[in-house]
Amino acid sequence: MGCEILRGIQGVCGYDASGVEKLWIGNRSSITGLTQYNACGEVTGITWSGGTIELFEIEAALDSITYTDDLQVNGPRRNILQTINFSVTNMDCDIIDTLETIGLSNMFAICKLADGSYKLFGDRGTGLRATVVSEASGTASANDGAVTVTISGISLAKARIIDPTYAASIGLT
Repeated sequence: MGCEILRGIQGVCGYDASGVEKLWIGNRSSITGLTQYNACGEVTGITWSGGTIELFEIEAALDSITYTDDLQVNGPRRNILQTINFSVTNMDCDIIDTLETIGLSNMFAICKLADGSYKLFGDRGTGLRATVVSEASGTASANDGAVTVTISGISLAKARIIDPTYAASIGLT
């Protein structure tokens, strides 16, 4: 049983990890359908264009991956703004080419959270597009340069949870 932190509000009594551990992105056009769900509404199957799964793992700087999945209200309209941020510090010509391509792509993303669950972003609505690809460095010798990337898009619903068994079946670990 959790500890009571405020009258009637249960909290966690112990250490716990939060955050995003891993990030994969793919071309939005490669998802042609999500028709399989379990009793909890978790994704248990994705139909891929040409039957081929095409995901690209982003090797982000330590603890730099974050996401938001926020309700946006504009008069009678409601939608969800999904945003994923990450930083990359290891630079070579392949990574620079990939970052430039991200700047032009319409994507979806899968995040593996520290609790072992997986979330799918950008599958409903407009997909995710780069809004920031920025490189910066400090002035001290220990300040490595990093590229910060923000991808975001409007969704018609909150990010879906992917069943962990299905995630493992498509190679996500």
